[in-house]
Amino acid sequence: CKGQLLFEETFEQLNESLWIHEVRLPLDTKDAEFVLYDGKAKAEDGHLVMEPLLWSSYRPDLSINNARIDLAERCTGTHERLRECVLQTTRSGPKGIMPPVVTPRVNTKESFAFQYGRIEIRARLPKGDWLVPLLLLEPLTEWYGQTGYL
Repeated sequence: CKGQLLFEETFEQLNESLWIHEVRLPLDTKDAEFVLYDGKAKAEDGHLVMEPLLWSSYRPDLSINNARIDLAERCTGTHERLRECVLQTTRSGPKGIMPPVVTPRVNTKESFAFQYGRIEIRARLPKGDWLVPLLLLEPLTEWYGQTGYL
């Protein structure tokens, strides 16, 4: 396979059998993103477009600081479904508010994996408050634990 192209994505359209949309809350770790992963990424003019929303646009019917959300069957969490799929906020304490940003997240874990190779990524990443763009190569198995990080 040396020198052979193993995977290419031009985003002329979003191949939903290849790109899986995640719907979950990040695990409650020290450095987890304070977001809710939900929404749909889309392909537009050869680009992958992932538009974040503020909580007030995502669920205007629910208060950010006193609400319960259950992602139910749509939840794609695989580690601790209760923590990744359900959140109850209270007016005080560490679970004081819902994640203020809701953003799409996609992966290819169920459709593509490789062991060795060269990676080329062309990306235009956003700048702004509360935005932490991530391009991750995650292990297929949980060799490094649930987070996938060393």
